Amino acid sequence: MKGTPFEQFSTEVLRRGGAAVLPQHLPDRWLDVLLEEAELFTPGEREHVEDGCAGLLGAVIVLLMAQRGDPDELDIAASTLLSHLNCYILALAAESVSRRSDIWIEPPTLANIFDEEREVRGRRRAAEGP
Repeated sequence: MKGTPFEQFSTEVLRRGGAAVLPQHLPDRWLDVLLEEAELFTPGEREHVEDGCAGLLGAVIVLLMAQRGDPDELDIAASTLLSHLNCYILALAAESVSRRSDIWIEPPTLANIFDEEREVRGRRRAAEGP
């Protein structure tokens, strides 16, 4: 995500705060864009990360800032940031499955989205009858 798309994402989502960046609150369009960015983190694709991970990084930073009470500065180790990126990518993928299938997956909260030990529940949606 570069240039105008990032500016639009920032205006429509990032500036609205942590809750807006949670996967379950993202409009389909932005969920799909972030999932496309997430593909850059797959093995063999990391050399292209600089081509467009601004949306993912922006979202993770907004979530971290919200978790920490919106401080003026944020200090985070690179390894922690990568771990949080992975948690966020998994949450995005789970939300995509939840929206596009008959499987509902419990969405994360602002408090637990980066918890690697978070137990995620899922269930089949009830079939809609006549």
